[in-house]
Amino acid sequence: MVFTEKGTVEDFVIKELEKLGWNYVDPVEMGARRRDDFEEPLIVGDLKETLRRINKAELTEADLEFIIVTLRTIPANIDGIRRFLDVLRNGLLVPLQKEKKERVIKLIDFENLENNEFVVANQYRVEGIKGNIRADIVLIVNGIPLALIEAKNPTTERVDWTDAYEQIKRYEEQVPELFKYVQFSIATDGIDTKYFPNAFLEEGKDFLNVWKDPYPFKKEDFKDDVLKMSVYGILSKANFLNILENYIFVKKDRKKATKIITRYMQFRASDRIFNRVIGSLSGRKNGKFGLIWHWQGSGKTYSMAFSSWRLLNSPEAESPSVFVMVDRKDLEEQILKDFAFLDIPIEKVSSIKKLMEILKWGKEGKRGIFLITIEKFRPGEFLQLEKAGDKIEIERENVIVLADEVHRTHYGKFGTMMRSVFKNAFIFGFTGTPLSKIERNTFQKFCPKNEFYLDRYSMLDAQADGFTVPISYKARLPQYHLNDQQIREFAEFEEREVKTLSSVEQKELSKKVEPIREVLKDEDKIKEIAKDIAEHFTDVVEPTDLKAMIVTVDREACVLFKEAIDKYLPPSYSEVVMSPDLNKKLIRDYYQTLHERFGKKTTRK
Repeated sequence: MVFTEKGTVEDFVIKELEKLGWNYVDPVEMGARRRDDFEEPLIVGDLKETLRRINKAELTEADLEFIIVTLRTIPANIDGIRRFLDVLRNGLLVPLQKEKKERVIKLIDFENLENNEFVVANQYRVEGIKGNIRADIVLIVNGIPLALIEAKNPTTERVDWTDAYEQIKRYEEQVPELFKYVQFSIATDGIDTKYFPNAFLEEGKDFLNVWKDPYPFKKEDFKDDVLKMSVYGILSKANFLNILENYIFVKKDRKKATKIITRYMQFRASDRIFNRVIGSLSGRKNGKFGLIWHWQGSGKTYSMAFSSWRLLNSPEAESPSVFVMVDRKDLEEQILKDFAFLDIPIEKVSSIKKLMEILKWGKEGKRGIFLITIEKFRPGEFLQLEKAGDKIEIERENVIVLADEVHRTHYGKFGTMMRSVFKNAFIFGFTGTPLSKIERNTFQKFCPKNEFYLDRYSMLDAQADGFTVPISYKARLPQYHLNDQQIREFAEFEEREVKTLSSVEQKELSKKVEPIREVLKDEDKIKEIAKDIAEHFTDVVEPTDLKAMIVTVDREACVLFKEAIDKYLPPSYSEVVMSPDLNKKLIRDYYQTLHERFGKKTTRK
């Protein structure tokens, strides 16, 4: 999109929102609707009219005033934001005059999208204690301002999205009453576009993000137009209400409270998981598995948290059981930390016995969110689970397993046992590095027929978003590289020679000789490479205070490279990081030197 002084960013956004079904109200009409009361951020008349329409209750004027006053008295701080979010999602308990009883009155109809009024207004005026503002664009649902957009034109010199962001931060200071309702803002100059949740943080402390997917619209139709993708991806009516209901939270820890909002890959993956589960439960669609192939930086635990929240709170899911499965204790701590904002108790499963109790609870198994840590299971317990597998059967289908780092554990006997125990469950695997081997095939385990993945956030996506640093490759010592022809020749030689041996001899040979490995561990080759690494480290890496890593073909090569590097750099410069194989003499001797160095017991046999 090319912007001019006449065709402003503000105009463009409003027109796109109108295409998405938002009703544009100009400043004059908006002033009339608000009765020129610009100290009041709410459009009181619109709110009252909508409350009567979307609630199946006879609301008197006094009932409506009770609701308005309750909203007005919510404090303009992070605690107030949390309170408003709760009222927005769950409704407000109101003592109705005519019915003489309390009823929950909802502000938004999340179940029936078109039962709400979606208004976009520009030059939205609000008068505050510390100043008056005119926000470029405000998005209003049922008379409540819920999102704000500040736009700068790229045709203006020395002005960009950062100026829009700084202006929004000034708005927060000048009219805080507006921002207990406004849940997130967008700062744009038409080229660069950032969004962030409003939480009264100091300028520069907000977690600014870019929304790069118009999901569920087709990305290829947007030609990398980030502003347009943001409008369609965040502000289409269905996505907008979905984000408000399920993807914005206030997160508290001991030091501070802040606000989090979903990123585009988390929203997309979570929405696809939800749709697969609900579609299958309702009989509209088939499919009980899915692979979430998300690279480092995607925030997989947040994707799992959002998915858990949404499934647990969906009437269509009928109070499900959600099992979050990790393989290590450190991931358990991360899950507990990243799930904390949900304010939902998570029951830890630290033994097979505990898991079996949950699965056999009552007649249908226990409901809620459960955290399974595989590392805590003792080897002997798996036999217990295997024997009990056929006796544990939850007939209901609203059981969901969200398994992290599935490329490491969900194969062989353990994978079979898990599928046996969770017979009718939906199982979604999360990983950044799926495997495609004969004995370990992540795609085969988690992908339905003709599906490569349910959602993907690639390494290139992570690099483009700045969450992963790109890898730069510089070829050195080309005379020591193995080319494709050499590799093929080694493989053919090995295959020919192995065929002439008996099965016993083949087994023994495989333990002792692998032609490619032997070439890679050639003494002269390692010496020259070590020398080159030492020179490069001294000249290029060391002045930057960064570190370096050497990756070798096997454990023996680790020791050989360590010994060679020590001839060119002080021994304290490097350490070997690997699990030991004490059956090999070279490795056993090296570990003996470590034990002598650090005063540990001997490893010699």
